[in-house]
Amino acid sequence: MIHLVSTFAKRGAELFANSLAYEMNKFGWDVSVVAIANTNGDKISQHDGIGYIQVSKKKPSLARGFAFLKLALYLRSERPDFVIAHGIFPLISISFFRFLFPKVRVIYRNMNLHLGSGQVNFRDALKKNALNTADLLVFPSEKQCHQVMESYNCDCSNTVILPRGVDHSFLLREKEKQSVFDELGLTRHEKLVVHVGAFEPVKNHLGLVSIIRKLREVDQSVRFVLIGEGALRSEIEAQLPDGVFSLGYRDDAERYVAAADTVVLVSHSEGFGAVLAEASAYGVPSVVYDVGGVGAVIKDGLNGSLVPYQDEDAFCDALLAIVNLSESHKALMSRQAKALFQEEFSMEVCARRYLDLMSELPS
Repeated sequence: MIHLVSTFAKRGAELFANSLAYEMNKFGWDVSVVAIANTNGDKISQHDGIGYIQVSKKKPSLARGFAFLKLALYLRSERPDFVIAHGIFPLISISFFRFLFPKVRVIYRNMNLHLGSGQVNFRDALKKNALNTADLLVFPSEKQCHQVMESYNCDCSNTVILPRGVDHSFLLREKEKQSVFDELGLTRHEKLVVHVGAFEPVKNHLGLVSIIRKLREVDQSVRFVLIGEGALRSEIEAQLPDGVFSLGYRDDAERYVAAADTVVLVSHSEGFGAVLAEASAYGVPSVVYDVGGVGAVIKDGLNGSLVPYQDEDAFCDALLAIVNLSESHKALMSRQAKALFQEEFSMEVCARRYLDLMSELPS
């Protein structure tokens, strides 16, 4: 039996790491999940049949060497065949102690568009060294791969493009639409636009506020739901016009995604945009700025619209066009979105792709 260790250091990687481990376990692999950290200190979520180890509950930090050492000692004792490092922090910790387990093949899964500063500094040197020590580097899109590798002046020969899989709950869209609309006091002639993302600068909520204001001037029936927490939440909420619901963090965010007429992202950068793939699973189109890896998820005209970065007028036009589609065109786009999800972004498809990659790596 092949033994795989899947490790992460940030909560954003937890769901994917666990879901991928669960799918691989179905194929007969012995899979363990190791959490270097969980940013809020809670116990990590778990699937049956998977071994879980949590070596730290503190926030990720380059200085937290003890947790990194515990991971290294675990890998040395377990001697897995493969390790998947979800994110740069676990990859850095593995690169420190790679000499302890030289025969373990290390796969790095890129999560975010982290770029070098262009200057010689310790942090960038650590990241470059870590990237160079991995046996395989997995990126969600060609665009993101080239940006990261060129930024650190790394060799691209051991990179591969592999769309991220997304786990979702197969909600009944019409049922969720009715319940969400009733909860918000909306009528069915109103159009619901949903944004899911932390209130952080990279998510560009200020740009979203501007877009909302422009849309509401043109079409009062367009209503917005913002889901997420973050340091900028109060500042952004103070600038929101009427017709916007800011709900904070929701552990049932997928209900609002399934109920939406469209999902939007206006981020300055996105590694992948998992919410976009989730929206496609429910047959919901998305309107997004064409940044980072989102072009691997949204195919213009198929399951949504790609808009040139920071072109707010074009974004408003695309959003209005999507929410005002004819019923027949909505149904067609919904079918296309669901089909694309099943072909490209389901966790089962993703697990099979990883298994194929690993079988091709030299021993």
